[in-house]
Amino acid sequence: MVRIVFTLLLFSVLFLSGCYSPRVADAYNFNVTRAELNAAGDLEIEGNYLEKAWGITELRGKVSQDAILLSGVIEHGKSNVIRHCIARIPAYINQVKIGSKVIWDRHRKNVLPVPAVPAVKKIAVLKIGRRNMDFSKVDFPGFIEIFWGRDPEKNADVQSVRYLDFFDVKTVNGLTDLSVLEIAGTENLRSVDLSSLDLPELKKLVLYNVEVSGLEKAQIPKLQEFRIDDFRSVPLGKVVLPENLPELRKVSIQSFAGNFDFNSLEGKPIEKLQIHGDCSRFSFLKGMPLKELKLSGFRVVPGELDILKTLPLEKLKLASRRITQWGFLKGMKLKLLDIEVAGANDFSPALLEGMPLEVLRLYTNSRDFGEAWQHCRDLPLKELILRGSVVPEKFIRQSRIENLALIGNFWRSSDPQETFISMSDLKHLAVWNGIILRNSRPYSKMVNKWDRLSSKKLESIRLMAKDLSFAKKLPSLTRIALQNKAVISPAPLANRSFDCLLFNFDERELMRHRIVKHSPRRKLPPLDY
Repeated sequence: MVRIVFTLLLFSVLFLSGCYSPRVADAYNFNVTRAELNAAGDLEIEGNYLEKAWGITELRGKVSQDAILLSGVIEHGKSNVIRHCIARIPAYINQVKIGSKVIWDRHRKNVLPVPAVPAVKKIAVLKIGRRNMDFSKVDFPGFIEIFWGRDPEKNADVQSVRYLDFFDVKTVNGLTDLSVLEIAGTENLRSVDLSSLDLPELKKLVLYNVEVSGLEKAQIPKLQEFRIDDFRSVPLGKVVLPENLPELRKVSIQSFAGNFDFNSLEGKPIEKLQIHGDCSRFSFLKGMPLKELKLSGFRVVPGELDILKTLPLEKLKLASRRITQWGFLKGMKLKLLDIEVAGANDFSPALLEGMPLEVLRLYTNSRDFGEAWQHCRDLPLKELILRGSVVPEKFIRQSRIENLALIGNFWRSSDPQETFISMSDLKHLAVWNGIILRNSRPYSKMVNKWDRLSSKKLESIRLMAKDLSFAKKLPSLTRIALQNKAVISPAPLANRSFDCLLFNFDERELMRHRIVKHSPRRKLPPLDY
């Protein structure tokens, strides 16, 4: 019996990288939409692979009697598009199969199975340039779970994604249904001219480390989100947004050496704005309907931040140790405030009095605000994250805080457990690397012992501990994360069910003590504070 092996490497571009090993494709996930002979006698096969986030890297074929049996190799993050050609198919071959499915029969016209999902006719997402690129995410200051990190975002509909290694404006404009365009610079793609770009349905544009020209002339009237990450240290001309963008709501700019014209944001209906880099003047914000603003890595010009008081801001994040005047905060109606005040001489919690503040995240670099915290006692505060501060124990005990994180702080009390025990509304607690003060000087490290910690409401903890015996006094606890590297016995958790366990443990011990884990993860996610 004659055996023929057909191998074809498909056009594929990595979108998501990972440590997944190649494996044999499941035949049921092949969706073949076309299989026919061309004029040269080659069998052309087109379709897509249906398993989410996986794509074909190789198709193989072997002859069995009068049929060719196809099989495939798939890898995570590869293109799901199937394009295969069997050159000069032999005359004695009457059928081509994938698994048990006949996708071509020499003597029958309609043998293709009904697709499990309709074939994609419209390309909604186009990614151009660098492979293996996961564009940096816009991090507007929404709720950040310091205890567990973020769950990975679900992949976009991979069936509507196309990948290109080059930029050709005619090709791009031909995709009239395009809603997302991402362009990343490479050695072979260092600049793009967008002056002729004409995409009437484009809603999101991402530019990553590529020299851009002509953007101000682009026809993208329905753009809702714009993101540019530009790390070039030599200014080669400023990127300017088109004037007519009536639907633009979300903007993220990371730009150095003056590579972006911030004045082109003026008059835009932007509600969420993030800027990192060369920006020190903020007059372009005037009249903007901003609800969320994040500024980092910027130069501070005295008085420039006063304009923030005129904006309808609800969420504000400022990351710059060079801010020394904080009077602009007084009278603002913020619900979330996330700031670094390491170099501030005039910051005081008294500036927050009267705000409808629900979330406060503060990095203070060993500051002690003492009784000034009492100005915040009437705030509707639900979440407090303090880093590098003297802990306001009296204020915390009086509060209705539900989410509390204290990292690298200083304690006047020798027993921090007392503070947590007195918090009747506490649901989520993260605390470690504390220093006990005596006579206002560092005396000792906080003991990682929680023998007296008890609460009926506490649902999650993330801390350092020598053992888990304290969990017996926390009946509502369903998530535990320990910073320790040593292996800890899970015996105190016996016969309980948990959503998440993150610490070093022996899997056999969990089974022996009948501990149920709904979403076990070994590695702690990175902190975000």
